[in-house]
Amino acid sequence: MTRILKEILPEVSGYEIHGDKSVTIEDLTLDSRRVKKQWMFVAKRGHQLDGHDFINMAIENGATAIMVEHLPTVMNEKITWEKVKSMDAALG
Repeated sequence: MTRILKEILPEVSGYEIHGDKSVTIEDLTLDSRRVKKQWMFVAKRGHQLDGHDFINMAIENGATAIMVEHLPTVMNEKITWEKVKSMDAALG
């Protein structure tokens, strides 16, 4: 499924990007434990857990892009951050 992030963006409305829009995305996941190099981690808030709490683990596992509803106070500059207004709308 390898795609360039900027090719995916038109599919998502209400977003802002911080970082490299031309980063390659091999796959994406909601599970930070499954993240691999060049994957996007989707930090979705659930009923019991908030994916935003697992961003550091996703980065340690090789994420090159992170989709969030709210940006962290300190952003790793090596990561491309995609902030969306609504995670549910972004994921379709």
